[in-house]
Amino acid sequence: MPHPAGKGIWSRSQMTDKHGGGVWQSVDNQLSQRSPDTSKPSINIWEELSSQPGGFWQQLGDETMIPESALNGIWNEALEETLILDGKTTNIFKELGDETLITSKEAIPELWSEVSDETIILNKPEHSVWEQASGKPDFAQMRPLRQLGYALKKFTTAQGEVYYVLKNLRQGSYLRLSEDQYFLWNLMDGESTIQDLAVAYMAKYGSLDISVLVDLLSKLEGGNYLSTSAINVYDQMRKKIYRRGFRYWLKQIGQTFFQREFPIRGMDKYITRAYNGGIKYIYSKPVQIIFLILSLAGIPAFLILLASGRYSIVEGGTSSITLGVVALYLARTISLLIHEGGHAFTCKHYGREIRKSGVMIYYGMFAFYVDSTDIWMDKRIPRIMVSWGGPYTGIILGGAASLVALLSPSYILNGYMYQFAFLTFFDSVMNLNPLLKWDGYYILMDLLEMPNLRKRAMNFIRAGRVFSKLFHREHFNREERVFTIYGLLTFIYMFSIVAGFLKLLGGKIVAFISSFMNIYVVGLILLVVILFLTRRKWMSLLARLPIPRRAK
Repeated sequence: MPHPAGKGIWSRSQMTDKHGGGVWQSVDNQLSQRSPDTSKPSINIWEELSSQPGGFWQQLGDETMIPESALNGIWNEALEETLILDGKTTNIFKELGDETLITSKEAIPELWSEVSDETIILNKPEHSVWEQASGKPDFAQMRPLRQLGYALKKFTTAQGEVYYVLKNLRQGSYLRLSEDQYFLWNLMDGESTIQDLAVAYMAKYGSLDISVLVDLLSKLEGGNYLSTSAINVYDQMRKKIYRRGFRYWLKQIGQTFFQREFPIRGMDKYITRAYNGGIKYIYSKPVQIIFLILSLAGIPAFLILLASGRYSIVEGGTSSITLGVVALYLARTISLLIHEGGHAFTCKHYGREIRKSGVMIYYGMFAFYVDSTDIWMDKRIPRIMVSWGGPYTGIILGGAASLVALLSPSYILNGYMYQFAFLTFFDSVMNLNPLLKWDGYYILMDLLEMPNLRKRAMNFIRAGRVFSKLFHREHFNREERVFTIYGLLTFIYMFSIVAGFLKLLGGKIVAFISSFMNIYVVGLILLVVILFLTRRKWMSLLARLPIPRRAK
């Protein structure tokens, strides 16, 4: 078979002219030798080519990417806009135009390494802003159309529940679909109306809660998965005007202090290069055994150092608070870098991409971040290991630092090692707390295979479902038991944190304020602030009160 990179069948010179040989000559020869089949009408040339055994498409072998059969046929969607690229193509999206892409596996390896074994279809959006903004269409008669340029992968939970993960390849966003949502997604072909989708859903599942369909459409539009997604021109103009105002810039300054990301372009390439350059050997079995020993031996070593009280967390191995604070800040920075590196390289270990990475300001402090959400396209164990990778690196290095501080004769070195160990262990413990939305929460969520656990559990508690079921002595299913336990523990944890803060600093804050302001004035100000922050809640309660009517 000819090589795809610029020779034979893949040569651009042989593809450009439909009447000049090459690919098109092969197509004409194949069709001329085909005996006509009058039993069924042919849609177009691509159906004839794909349905005939042998011939042109079998020459391509496994170099042509054909999506899985669940998509109801690429040929119906591609029509006659199919584009086959040679190996010299460097920028896919510039050369795509409005056509569907079917590409050589060897010609563009970066694309294949990105999508792995997932379904991929690429296409350019067709509608302009003004076409989408004009008119107010009837919702029931809208015809949602899948935005080509997505990857789709099927998973099965330990309980046998089937679900799908949908990835927007243009934006790198992800959406989890249940089996019934996947059924609706496959019907969004631009021909079926919303009403048709509702009827088809009822025919298959026997019932339809319209909010399910509306919620799915809202999520798909929000993630730009639909080519018919409406664009609110007036809302965009309102946002542009808002960005010119003082409130917008004040909010930006506040966000910069609390959390502002500064992404570094091309980090996935550098992380991949570092992983292949030697970091991949860290994931070998002998090295992992050494890491496990360091962790198991380092934890008791740290507890011995902590109980001895020999070293100061602030001063470290010196008697200078200034040098100790500088060392503490450096240790914190190194700890965060290693933590994020643990996530990034574990993600690379499972062959996924790092969508973005860089530096950030987090509550006024310099930090690092890594977006490893592409691991959502993998199975449960890889997802858990990527979440575990960050805290585990802290436990390993904290253990090693503790052993050095316990065994080394140098007091100054031991003090710095103790500072580093304290920060890495503290960071790992905090990140593994499942009641906070950090690594431990995502590990628990994947172990239980319950997405959006925190939000759903809190809503379950707030809705009073727990007390209602207890009052009526109703049975709690597995999901409701998890929601009850996790939701109540989260509320208790939040309350204890607030109570601890008030106990520790509340008296000092009140004493400080009352030293130059009357305590009753302080109470009045706090009352006004609380009423302002909860205004929507109590105003909605007032609106529900019956209004007395004057008797006629």
